Amino acid sequence: YFFQKGFFDRECCYTCPYAGPMRPGDFTMGDFWGIERFHPDFPAGQGASVLLVNSPKARSLMREMQEALILTESTLEKASQFNGQLVNPTHRNPMRDQLMKTERESRFEGVYRAYCQTVGPKRFLYPAVQTRLGRKLTPQILRVRDKVRERRK
Repeated sequence: YFFQKGFFDRECCYTCPYAGPMRPGDFTMGDFWGIERFHPDFPAGQGASVLLVNSPKARSLMREMQEALILTESTLEKASQFNGQLVNPTHRNPMRDQLMKTERESRFEGVYRAYCQTVGPKRFLYPAVQTRLGRKLTPQILRVRDKVRERRK
């Protein structure tokens, strides 16, 4: 949750000159979040990576490697829709400095007390479960959570 919200990125990530479409490296590799929306036939059961080919040297290497990879051609627009760092530096969360101050002063326990308990497990646990098991299971998960709460009473 905190990583996705931009709390724990390094300072340089917020002004990264390489987080854009013009990259000096031959290849750029990252996560292709949401590939199933753009390429529903792609076998992305365990996730998928995006591999940007940025130079003639990389194009040459891709021809040599393509038999060893499962590939589908896409666009930067599709690959970056759910991975903004491919086109822009990381967004700086305005609460980052306060959270980092809490962490320096009272370590993880302080962060947990100040942020995790107020946000609640739904913000941490349920998105991870939804991602792995599918959104259709969420009502079942909520029923289990409610049963656990009832037993605790």
